[in-house]
Amino acid sequence: MKIAKEGFIFISIFAILSVILFGLKFTISGAISLIIALFMCCFFRDPKRIIPTDPKAVLSPADGTITDIKETTFEGKPYHQIVIFLSVFNVHINRIPFKGTVRSKTYTRGKFHAAFIKDIDMKNERMETVLDTHEGPMKVVQIAGLLARRIVNYLNKNEPVSAGSKFGIIKFSSRTDLYVPKNANILIQKGQSVKGGQTILAQF
Repeated sequence: MKIAKEGFIFISIFAILSVILFGLKFTISGAISLIIALFMCCFFRDPKRIIPTDPKAVLSPADGTITDIKETTFEGKPYHQIVIFLSVFNVHINRIPFKGTVRSKTYTRGKFHAAFIKDIDMKNERMETVLDTHEGPMKVVQIAGLLARRIVNYLNKNEPVSAGSKFGIIKFSSRTDLYVPKNANILIQKGQSVKGGQTILAQF
């Protein structure tokens, strides 16, 4: 299993610590450190995904569970807001939902409330990325959760991006929101599990 590069430091720290503790005969502490290292390997896993080729398909930007689908507005126009909750057991790599060009990305400092609380999209630390696509602007919001303290986003302004490509990661539990134009046909429902870059959330 491929591991995201952001996880190497965490895995290395706990793996080395476990070796030291076992060497000092602190068996229980060494075992705990080893378990944490193995958990980090699982958390930062980067599984291969088969990306759908339908140019009208809107792909999930993250692994997790759909906790809300609601109507909202973006830039004065009607939109769907799709909320995806990521637990510590989900893959935390974010993927591009639709082919387009990066218009902007905006980082906002904030709190670290639990990611399952409904209104954290306006309170917690977050990174908003706006994509210009041939179906209209779309917005992906990476939101830090209770345990998350670091949002990573590799994108640059005016960068062309393809659907399903990796663009960042949120370390530990978190939430990812996707804003899609209202004319898109939503294909998922609340409570459904989705996979980033693979599950089709909507279609034009």
